[in-house]
Amino acid sequence: MSVIIDIKETGGNGQRFDRWVKKAFPRVSFGELQKWLRTGQVRVNKKRIKSSYVLQQDDLVRFTPQFVEFQTTFTDDSKPMGNKKTRSLLQQNIIFEDESCLVINKPQGLAVQGGTGLRDYVDLYLDNLLEGQQDPLRITHRLDKDTAGLLILAKTQDSARYYTKAFKNHKILKTYKAVIVGRTPEYSGTIDLPIGKMRGIEREKVSSHAEQVDDAVTDYKELTYDRDRNLTLVALRPYTGRTHQLRVHMLEGLGCPILGDGKYGGRAAHCLEEEVTLHLAATGLEFTSETGAPVQLTLPLPDFFVDI
Repeated sequence: MSVIIDIKETGGNGQRFDRWVKKAFPRVSFGELQKWLRTGQVRVNKKRIKSSYVLQQDDLVRFTPQFVEFQTTFTDDSKPMGNKKTRSLLQQNIIFEDESCLVINKPQGLAVQGGTGLRDYVDLYLDNLLEGQQDPLRITHRLDKDTAGLLILAKTQDSARYYTKAFKNHKILKTYKAVIVGRTPEYSGTIDLPIGKMRGIEREKVSSHAEQVDDAVTDYKELTYDRDRNLTLVALRPYTGRTHQLRVHMLEGLGCPILGDGKYGGRAAHCLEEEVTLHLAATGLEFTSETGAPVQLTLPLPDFFVDI
């Protein structure tokens, strides 16, 4: 069910829409709001607007069910409260910090934001992850729940805008490591394969066979090949940030599913006798901090990679 808010009851008359949303829903990132506006999930007087729209006293703001579900993870009285073990783990996993942001090594299996059935996720700890913290940290990009690795958290709203824009303009370079089933056709190369979201019963998946696709480009490089088990460790650099891009590019671009990726690779992704999880990790970041300093971060292979 959609939620409709009457502006005259909120004191929002004369405010920019993005500033009103930030006051009403402090956890909403700039990037998330832009996505909702772009896709029509938030409308004013049944019309699409820009974030700079100035609210009027008689305006009615309508939020779709998707927005309501997102918000209830923060506004419901029964929301999860997090736990000391996860908070401590995240604090230990802080890789980098400066005046504008911090970068954490997100553990595999921990979602970035809440959703149906989730009781523990990074967003629960943004208010008090740092000692003496004044404002809540802000998420600037996403990693899948089962993808481990580097995640940038902004310290202020202005910093969040800076890093969100940097991601959008491809100013932040990301490197991933993955274990794939099979071997790359070339030692290194580029996969230029547009992808998009599927419809119907496969609407939760992404494919190059979707009706509407967007450009998606990934560089790959073979690091080592295990001939006995037909597994390859690869380094991946996506130049676009499409949903599940690396998982789809490995499967449909190279014909090699990522080990443990049953969602896309099916049984072929579970070719070993032992049970395995998704072998994909964000291990490298290169960017210019909002402070102007160059930052280059590299993680070693996760333990579960080394075990395989």
